[in-house]
Amino acid sequence: KEMSMFGHMFENKQRLVDLRRRALTLIDVVSERQLNGPLRPHRLVAAFGVSLVYWYFVLPALRDWGTNHWRRAKVQYVRPGGPWSEVNLSVAVLVTVVYLFIVYAGVRVMERRPPV
Repeated sequence: KEMSMFGHMFENKQRLVDLRRRALTLIDVVSERQLNGPLRPHRLVAAFGVSLVYWYFVLPALRDWGTNHWRRAKVQYVRPGGPWSEVNLSVAVLVTVVYLFIVYAGVRVMERRPPV
């Protein structure tokens, strides 16, 4: 029987110290990953692509939200906080609803996945 690097932690009846160590270090995820099959490269590439889109497009768009309005209006008096001090209730509600939808959808997707 081939054992992983942390297989010795699962051979005998566990002591409380070992259970606590496993819970704190999430070593179960590392040791049981072999049961889920090999790591799929296309998933890594997809995660990398999503993170690039987030860093290069989404974050700058959120950072600059409202600055074009200030440029068009030629604002004379600059408020403390700049364009981000003008909060629009509809935008705040929309961002909150989208965030809650993403959280809800993520929970539903993870419920159907097998445990790690």
